[in-house]
Amino acid sequence: VIAQLLSVIIMAATGSSTVMFSPAVFLPRERVMATFFGRFLSQLSIFSIWSVYIIGVGIAVKGRTRKSKALIMAYSVWLVWKIFVAALGGLVPQSRPQAG
Repeated sequence: VIAQLLSVIIMAATGSSTVMFSPAVFLPRERVMATFFGRFLSQLSIFSIWSVYIIGVGIAVKGRTRKSKALIMAYSVWLVWKIFVAALGGLVPQSRPQAG
């Protein structure tokens, strides 16, 4: 909810239609979705990192295990998923403007 509220406020203030809370904001816009590195960085928002932390703490409490072990498991699964999604994004053909 906080991420959405901040996005709406920033969109209204800047007039931009896209807002990123990830390190991909430092890449040129055309490289974000064109490269694996850009697609991967675009998924590393501070809000998603925080939500995985909360999930890891919840796993530790519910599973009665050490917090460090639960966090390693949660971040490992999340990181593998993000790599998978970034790799699959390269298989989708990019739309290019047609000359004419």
